Amino acid sequence: RWIALSTYGILFLGTPHQGAPAIANPANQLLKFALLSSRTNNVLLKHLISNSEWLQQQLTYYNAISANFYTKFFHETLPTVLSDKSSQIIVPKPSAVIPGAVNMEAIGMSKDHNGMIKFASQSDDDFIFISATIQDMIRRAPLPIQLRWSKFEYAGEKCLLNTVHIDII
Repeated sequence: RWIALSTYGILFLGTPHQGAPAIANPANQLLKFALLSSRTNNVLLKHLISNSEWLQQQLTYYNAISANFYTKFFHETLPTVLSDKSSQIIVPKPSAVIPGAVNMEAIGMSKDHNGMIKFASQSDDDFIFISATIQDMIRRAPLPIQLRWSKFEYAGEKCLLNTVHIDII
C-alpha cells in the first residue's frame, strides 16, 4: 500500500503486456531457444504467448489501478536480428501497451528489443528522452503524493509524507 501511495509514474520498456507474438509463432523455435538459453525464466516464457490467461489477469489488475499513476509504455520500432539472421519486432506496440489504461502514453524508441535499455552514451536521443521523462515525473510527483498520503489513514492516525529532496542531475 505504501508503494502505491508513493508512486507517481511508471515506465515500461518493451514489456509484452499482451504477449510476444514472435514467441508464439511455431516458426520461431530459434527465438525460443535463444531466450531459454539466456537468463529468461522458462516459467515466465510460457506466459508470453498472446492472450495467455495469466497476462489477461495482469492487464485487469493494472487497469484497475492505472488511474493512480502516469504510465509511459515504450516500444521498439526496429526489428531484432535473430540468431538465424532473420529479424522481427519482438514486442510490437499493441503488445507493449495495456489497452484501457488511463493517464498513459505510448512512445516508440529507435531501438530493437535488445537495445531498449542499452544506450551508447548519455547523448543517445532515447536516453535523453527517458531521462527527461523521469525528471519530469520527479518534478510533478511531490504534490499528488502528498495529497494521497494526507488522505491515507493508518490505524486511525494520519500518516504524513516526509518530504524527500531529490537532486536532478
